[in-house]
Amino acid sequence: MNNAYERLKQDILNSELPPGFQAPEPEIAERLGMSRTPVREALIRLEADGLVDLVPRRGARVKGMSRQDMQDIYDILCVLEPLALRRLCFEDQQLDEGLLAPLRDTVAAMHQAELDEDIDAWADAELDFRRLIVGLGTNRRLSILLEALFDQLHRGRLVLLRLMGKPPLMAEVCRDILSAVEARDAELAETLMRRCREEARDRMDEVFFVSRLPHV
Repeated sequence: MNNAYERLKQDILNSELPPGFQAPEPEIAERLGMSRTPVREALIRLEADGLVDLVPRRGARVKGMSRQDMQDIYDILCVLEPLALRRLCFEDQQLDEGLLAPLRDTVAAMHQAELDEDIDAWADAELDFRRLIVGLGTNRRLSILLEALFDQLHRGRLVLLRLMGKPPLMAEVCRDILSAVEARDAELAETLMRRCREEARDRMDEVFFVSRLPHV
């Protein structure tokens, strides 16, 4: 992975660059073994993604997520993800097995991770499911916005999931969502996704509150 943006983004999402980490551009460029120009461009993109703050003459600082930040993102997802699925159900494109097979694979991976109580594998599979299913839609602006929100949420959510000790049981719900999309049942797909996101929001908020962490 030679792209400065992708490398920095993955380091942030994997907590190799934790919340509060700050460094000037030359130090970041040296860390990546790159020149300052692609690093500067990458940091500008990461700021637009909501993952870093650019600090004049001091480089960039990795943003943490407060409890309110997480609630705000989940509230937006509770509206936009159901909308994305509703629109998908009314689109003309054929949802053939080539498009659906990767989604079935992610649900199977989620189920196995739940049996194994493997939180990291579960989080990866669940995120893949969400990215794949909203990516089927033809509204690219909506897909790009959701992708950015998924990225902002991922690291903090993973921290809280690890505090829970085991992944929530969601594979069956995701299987039902996929079945509703296949059947072009817009009302059911929208309802299931909204309920799923609302439950995730409330669950993460409770863990955040009990943990007393200032940010994740």
